[in-house]
Amino acid sequence: MARFVVRRAAEAQYEDPGHLAPGAVGVTRWRGVGEADGAAHTDFGITRLAAGGRTATHVHSFEESFHVLEGEVILATPEATVHLVAGDYGVIPIGVPHVWRSAGDQEAAWADLFTPPARERYGSDTYQVPEIPERDPISVDTRDPRTRSFGNITDEHMNPGGQSQELLAVSASSS
Repeated sequence: MARFVVRRAAEAQYEDPGHLAPGAVGVTRWRGVGEADGAAHTDFGITRLAAGGRTATHVHSFEESFHVLEGEVILATPEATVHLVAGDYGVIPIGVPHVWRSAGDQEAAWADLFTPPARERYGSDTYQVPEIPERDPISVDTRDPRTRSFGNITDEHMNPGGQSQELLAVSASSS
């Protein structure tokens, strides 16, 4: 039996993420597909963070991957505080404390994927933990081991003329 979920972006309803983002101010999320849809392995959505918004520091019992669609946001983990911009992506492994904070005076949005999906009946498998101290943010840099869980991809990276092995080798070693 095949099951499909089709949702139109124009019909997206952004809501308070509840337990997924404890202590959140200015955070909304649209769940495109999740446990309620029968998705046993995936919860996909888009999160929006208003200017001045933030979450409290928290951990999840699932992996969180994301791709920044618009705006700027700060993501702090015990390893680094990273300034993310449109095109940046990353992964937050299971159990890693993290906090999302607004950067700048505009709303930010990112697509996120939780694997396995958060289970609402268990508080969305999310737990608030002690705050991560504020530090000066760094940018995503593929050479910096503190940002090894992050990268950047934009439309410019998709130019077939810039994808020869020679150019890719230069790009990977000097980005």
